[in-house]
Amino acid sequence: MNNGEILKNIDEKPEYELLVNTGMYIIKKDVVHRITSDTKFDFTELILSINNSGGKIGVYPIGQHSGIDVGQWHEYHRALEKWVR
Repeated sequence: MNNGEILKNIDEKPEYELLVNTGMYIIKKDVVHRITSDTKFDFTELILSINNSGGKIGVYPIGQHSGIDVGQWHEYHRALEKWVR
Protein backbone atom coordinates (compact mmCIF):
# COMPACT_ATOMS: atom_id res chain seq x y z
CA MET A 1 0.00 0.00 0.00
CA ASN A 2 1.21 3.48 -0.86
CA ASN A 3 1.24 5.49 2.38
CA GLY A 4 -2.38 4.48 2.91
CA GLU A 5 -4.11 3.48 6.08
CA ILE A 6 -4.84 -0.14 6.97
CA LEU A 7 -8.39 -1.15 7.87
CA LYS A 8 -8.62 -2.11 11.53
CA ASN A 9 -12.33 -2.96 11.83
CA ILE A 10 -15.56 -2.99 9.84
CA ASP A 11 -19.14 -3.34 10.95
CA GLU A 12 -21.34 -4.03 7.95
CA LYS A 13 -24.90 -2.70 8.22
CA PRO A 14 -24.58 -1.36 11.76
CA GLU A 15 -27.69 -0.54 13.73
CA TYR A 16 -27.88 2.67 15.71
CA GLU A 17 -30.26 3.61 18.46
CA LEU A 18 -30.53 7.36 18.88
CA LEU A 19 -32.72 9.46 21.14
CA VAL A 20 -33.88 12.68 19.51
CA ASN A 21 -36.12 15.48 20.61
CA THR A 22 -39.36 15.82 18.70
CA GLY A 23 -42.88 16.93 19.37
CA MET A 24 -44.65 19.73 21.16
CA TYR A 25 -43.66 21.67 24.22
CA ILE A 26 -46.39 22.22 26.76
CA ILE A 27 -45.52 24.61 29.55
CA LYS A 28 -47.23 25.88 32.68
CA LYS A 29 -48.06 29.57 33.03
CA ASP A 30 -45.72 29.91 36.00
CA VAL A 31 -42.60 29.35 33.86
CA VAL A 32 -43.37 31.86 31.10
CA HIS A 33 -41.56 34.60 33.04
CA ARG A 34 -38.28 32.75 32.40
CA ILE A 35 -38.52 33.49 28.67
CA THR A 36 -36.72 36.68 27.69
CA SER A 37 -38.41 38.85 25.09
CA ASP A 38 -35.54 41.18 24.22
CA THR A 39 -32.99 38.57 23.08
CA LYS A 40 -32.87 35.28 21.17
CA PHE A 41 -34.09 32.50 23.44
CA ASP A 42 -34.06 28.83 22.47
CA PHE A 43 -36.54 26.51 24.12
CA THR A 44 -33.67 24.33 25.26
CA GLU A 45 -32.58 27.27 27.45
CA LEU A 46 -35.96 27.18 29.19
CA ILE A 47 -35.73 23.44 29.69
CA LEU A 48 -32.22 23.70 31.13
CA SER A 49 -33.23 26.61 33.37
CA ILE A 50 -36.14 24.66 34.82
CA ASN A 51 -34.09 21.48 35.17
CA ASN A 52 -31.13 23.26 36.81
CA SER A 53 -33.39 24.95 39.36
CA GLY A 54 -34.85 21.62 40.50
CA GLY A 55 -37.99 21.73 38.36
CA LYS A 56 -39.40 18.70 36.63
CA ILE A 57 -39.41 18.12 32.88
CA GLY A 58 -41.77 15.38 31.77
CA VAL A 59 -41.06 13.35 28.65
CA TYR A 60 -43.08 10.87 26.69
CA PRO A 61 -41.07 8.54 24.46
CA ILE A 62 -42.60 7.56 21.13
CA GLY A 63 -41.69 4.88 18.64
CA GLN A 64 -40.07 5.56 15.30
CA HIS A 65 -43.36 5.36 13.41
CA SER A 66 -45.56 7.04 16.00
CA GLY A 67 -44.87 10.65 15.11
CA ILE A 68 -47.42 12.85 13.38
CA ASP A 69 -46.55 16.11 11.64
CA VAL A 70 -48.89 18.81 12.92
CA GLY A 71 -47.32 21.69 11.01
CA GLN A 72 -50.48 22.24 8.96
CA TRP A 73 -54.04 22.67 10.26
CA HIS A 74 -55.41 19.61 8.45
CA GLU A 75 -52.60 17.48 9.91
CA TYR A 76 -53.27 18.90 13.36
CA HIS A 77 -56.96 18.00 13.11
CA ARG A 78 -56.09 14.48 11.89
CA ALA A 79 -53.81 14.09 14.92
CA LEU A 80 -56.62 15.19 17.22
CA GLU A 81 -58.96 12.63 15.67
CA LYS A 82 -56.37 9.90 16.17
CA TRP A 83 -55.08 10.72 19.65
CA VAL A 84 -57.76 12.67 21.52
CA ARG A 85 -60.65 10.54 22.57
